[in-house]
Amino acid sequence: MKRGLVKHTSQATHVRTRAGRPRSRMLFGLPLSALAAWLLGFVFIVSAVAKLYSLGSVELYVVQQNLLPTRVMAAYAVRLLVAAELCLGLACFQRAWFRHLTLPAIFGLLAFFSIYLAYLAFWRKDTGSCHCFGELIRMSPLESLFKNLALVGLVLYLFRKTRGWPVGSWRVPAGLAAASLLTVFLGFPLRQIDVHGSAEAPSAEKSRFAQFRGFSDGQAADLTKGTCLAVFVSLDCDHCRALVTSLAEAAGERALPSTYLICLGETEDAPAFFKDTEADFPYLCVEPETFFAFIGERPPRIYLLQNGQARAFWDNETFDPQQLRPWWSRD
Repeated sequence: MKRGLVKHTSQATHVRTRAGRPRSRMLFGLPLSALAAWLLGFVFIVSAVAKLYSLGSVELYVVQQNLLPTRVMAAYAVRLLVAAELCLGLACFQRAWFRHLTLPAIFGLLAFFSIYLAYLAFWRKDTGSCHCFGELIRMSPLESLFKNLALVGLVLYLFRKTRGWPVGSWRVPAGLAAASLLTVFLGFPLRQIDVHGSAEAPSAEKSRFAQFRGFSDGQAADLTKGTCLAVFVSLDCDHCRALVTSLAEAAGERALPSTYLICLGETEDAPAFFKDTEADFPYLCVEPETFFAFIGERPPRIYLLQNGQARAFWDNETFDPQQLRPWWSRD
């Protein structure tokens, strides 16, 4: 009777290995440790892929946060981060060097970004998107911090449950790292970034601005006729808010030609932006890749257009209408 009770209790709790160490509990016929590793890998792969398809937005966010001084440097850094996330995510689906390399690397990455997210959330009171999942899932720094802490808990659980996992061959993580780097840098090569622009546009420049026609409230505009300002702003950019505020003041004094805003961001975010700036310009929200083709290192950028050709441009967050005098005057 006693022997049967011990046998029954052992089967009900866990199964022991030959060495006497308990195996991981099962769920759907699979070890919980394996499912936890796959979940961790899935999150990292989704994060990497989401960033890949919104590289421009993530690069701009890095520059706007003053993490790096130029979009070229940001482009390299973001691609390296994406390659690292992709590599670590894939590494979670195999056992080679999992406990000795993959988990420590994931823990270090999560710890580093958690500290920065805490700084954004509690010190800077930032509530905008942190681009952890690119444009796929918009999360505030605080929300992303909670997500990271949950993943840290998962990593600590896996540290405890994978003690018996073999080290395996170094060729597996090395191959994953090489494949991830090649996929990111060859599949998503760096774009040529023109940070200086051109004051005198070629004749083909007219077609570049002709694509912007359907503005807010159903206003149809043709930027290829007459003199106007095309202003490129991001809806979550403080410098852009400052510029549009100064433009709104100048427009109230009738000191500007027709002015059109081409915006990076979601249409539903536009009303709050215009409420903050007290502006009433026609606006159009465009795709990130379209937007980035018209700016320098970061927004804002103002183009003075005459019959579709860019005669001058400015990248300042304040604007003096006197700068228009060589090309336009209200008199």
